Amino acid sequence: MTAEPRRTKIVATIGPATPSTESIGRLIDAGMDAARLNMSHGTQDEHAERARMLREAEGASGRPIALIADLQGPKLRVGELAEPIVLERDASIVIAGEDVAQEGDIPVSPSVLGSVLHPGVDVLIDDGSVRLRVERVERARDRAYLNINIDEARRRDHMRALGKLSTRVPGGGWLIRDRPPLLLRLPDDDPGRAALPALYAAYLRTLAPDRRILVEKHRLLDVALKVVGVGSVGTRCYVALFAGPAGGPLILQVKEAGQSVLAPYVPGRRQGHQGERVVNGQRIMQAVSDSFLGWTRSPASGTEYYVRQLHDMKYGIDIAGLRPAGMRLYAEVCAWALARAHARSGNPAEIAGYLGAGDIFDEAIADFAVRYADQTERDHAALAAAVRMGRLAGETGV
Repeated sequence: MTAEPRRTKIVATIGPATPSTESIGRLIDAGMDAARLNMSHGTQDEHAERARMLREAEGASGRPIALIADLQGPKLRVGELAEPIVLERDASIVIAGEDVAQEGDIPVSPSVLGSVLHPGVDVLIDDGSVRLRVERVERARDRAYLNINIDEARRRDHMRALGKLSTRVPGGGWLIRDRPPLLLRLPDDDPGRAALPALYAAYLRTLAPDRRILVEKHRLLDVALKVVGVGSVGTRCYVALFAGPAGGPLILQVKEAGQSVLAPYVPGRRQGHQGERVVNGQRIMQAVSDSFLGWTRSPASGTEYYVRQLHDMKYGIDIAGLRPAGMRLYAEVCAWALARAHARSGNPAEIAGYLGAGDIFDEAIADFAVRYADQTERDHAALAAAVRMGRLAGETGV
C-alpha cells in the first residue's frame, strides 16, 4: 500500500536556537518543509549565514526546503516606563539606551538603537497609528531624537487619556490630576462618593453579559467633575477612573441625561429613563456604538445619567485648515452619515416624501446654519464683553 502524500506543510523559524548545519538538518529530518527567517531581529550577515547553512543541510537531506523571509523589519524592544509618556503630534521624543535613558525618554535596547536608527528612518508604534521620524542620532550618547506624527483617531484613546488626566501615587495606583477649572477631583470626604457603589452596580446591570463580565473586573480608583461642552451646559458630568486586574486603565464618562427638547411635541411617548433614551438613540443611529454604553441613576437625587468611554478613538477633522473643496467633501460625508442615521431611526420613505425632490429643505437648512453661526458670534461677543466689564467671572486660555 502506498501512503497518501502529506498535505500539511511544516514551517519552522531558524535563528539563535539553530546555530549549525546539523541543528537545521535535525529540523528537516523531523519534517520541516520551509524555514522562516525573522528579519525583525539579527543582522543581514547573520541571516545570510543561516540561509547558507539551510542550503547545506538541504543538500545533505536530498529534499527541497523552501526559505521564507519575514520582512516586517527590525523591532525596538522597549524597556519599563517609570511614568506614562503622552505623545503629542508634531512634538519630539527621545529614544535612548536603557542604561542611559532619562525621565521622559523611551528606553530601548542599546545594541538595536545603534544598528538600525538613522536620520530619515521611520519608527512605527501601534501598528503604524503612531509614526516617529528619526531627526538625528547621537551614537556616542546612545540617543535618537524623533518627530511624532499620530493618526488622528488613535490620539483619542484611553491610554492617552490616562497620561493626560491622571498621576501616580506613592505605593502604586493612579489618581485623577486636578486641572481647574476644567477638571476637579471629588474630595475623599465628598458625600457624592457614598453613592458611587450604587451608581456603578446599576450601570453594570444595563450592560450585555459579555460586556458586564469585562467591566466588573475593574475597580474604581477615582472620580472627578468635568466641565461639559457647549451642548451640555448646565448638566453634571463626571470622569471615573478604573483599573483592571493587570492594572490596565478604563476611563468612563458619566453624563447627566435630561428630557429631550422634543418631548413636549410628541405626546404619549414617555421614556422611563432618560439615560436609557440617549443610549438607545445612539445605538439605533450609529453604525458602531461605544462598547461600554450604559445608564444609571443616583439613589440620592434621582438624577439620571448615561455612561460611555471618555475617549473611544472617534475621528475628527480640523475644519479650520480645510480648503473649499475639502470643506465641501466633509459636508457631503457628514450629510450622508446623518441621512443614514435618520433612515435607521425613522421611516426612510416618509422622510424622502417630506423632503421632496426640490431644494426648499436644502435652502432652509443652509439659511438656518448661517443664522445660527451669526447668533453664535453675537453670543460670544456679549459673553466676552461681560467678562471684560466684570459682570461675569471667566478664565481665558484653558
